[in-house]
Amino acid sequence: MLNILKVCAFILSAFTAQAFAADGTITINGKVIDNTCTLSSNGGPVVGSGNVTVTLATVKTSAFGATKGATQAKTDFQLRIIDSTSGGSCSSLASIGSVLISAVSSKYLPADSTALINDKAIDANSTGKKIYLQLLSGTTAIDFRAPRSIPQTAGIINLSTQYYQAEDGAVAAQNVSATVDYTLIYN
Repeated sequence: MLNILKVCAFILSAFTAQAFAADGTITINGKVIDNTCTLSSNGGPVVGSGNVTVTLATVKTSAFGATKGATQAKTDFQLRIIDSTSGGSCSSLASIGSVLISAVSSKYLPADSTALINDKAIDANSTGKKIYLQLLSGTTAIDFRAPRSIPQTAGIINLSTQYYQAEDGAVAAQNVSATVDYTLIYN
């Protein structure tokens, strides 16, 4: 009887192997390097996602005139490429550059591609104009129609931002917010 059970178990085991046939494969990729660089900023925290927030000083509407071109509250900030394990610079390990681009052309004025559009709505009853924002590399406002590399020194990319009056007319009181996408390239 024991032999019959062994034979039955053997026959059944042959059928179960077919029931667990592979449906696909799992591919695992990776890379081992001698150093990992990450993004840091003095303009605001960068936690995993790479997002940076820079807050401009509050200014009065009277700080702007009636003519376009005025700027206020220029605020400097930096993007830093650091060694994620030691906190030191990655400049000796990486060739670093940054390309800043607007996500879509609706993020800047068609007539002035250095003027980032304020995402916040102003009071519908206001007769004043929207204020815009500029992002600068050195003293030059970045033209978002032509993405460009931003120079860096020792793993530090110096940028600034400011309020920008892109249209003639008095500026309305308003909250201000704009976003740009950036791609940081290093190897």
